[in-house]
Amino acid sequence: MIKNIVFDLGRVLVKWYPCEYAAEMFGEKVAEEICAKVYNSPDWTEIDRGTIKEAEFWERKKKELPHLEKELEHLSHKSLDFLESIEENTALILPLKNAGYNLYVLSNFNGDNFDAIYKKYEFFRYFDGLIVSSWYQMVKPEREIFMLLINKFNLKPAESLYIDDNINNVKVAEEFGFLTIHLANYTKLREKLEEFGIIV
Repeated sequence: MIKNIVFDLGRVLVKWYPCEYAAEMFGEKVAEEICAKVYNSPDWTEIDRGTIKEAEFWERKKKELPHLEKELEHLSHKSLDFLESIEENTALILPLKNAGYNLYVLSNFNGDNFDAIYKKYEFFRYFDGLIVSSWYQMVKPEREIFMLLINKFNLKPAESLYIDDNINNVKVAEEFGFLTIHLANYTKLREKLEEFGIIV
């Protein structure tokens, strides 16, 4: 029986579309390089881990990629603009809470940006616990952050449903015994929950 539901944030409850934006602004070829060398770089993961600040990251990248300096300068002011509530999904949070589920967040997230969206969106108030990567200097899919989630909130994975857009994170959750939803398409959340008998 599912008692707990654990949500990732990006592309599950919150939009995150820098690569799509870069393609619209600068064209596919430039966007491809930006995605590979910026947003999908190991350095970006370190922002989520909380070991470097985003402003420091952008300065470093502008030096590393001088031919993209203008584009990177533009994008360096845009991160918060890419973070918007996915309203059809966040609208499910209060009904899930009222239905008796314990709700948690486990997300890789820059601390400053998380603080900004936490203040902006009411749905965060309905969660029973939050694990944000930059608070603990751990990131998914590292096993340690899943262990932290389990131990901090005394979760039984067999009674817990974990939802993430990243298949690597889903696989680690499954290794711990969580039931899982790989949410490759954010518009399918309600449908995927219904497959587990969760109807709100």
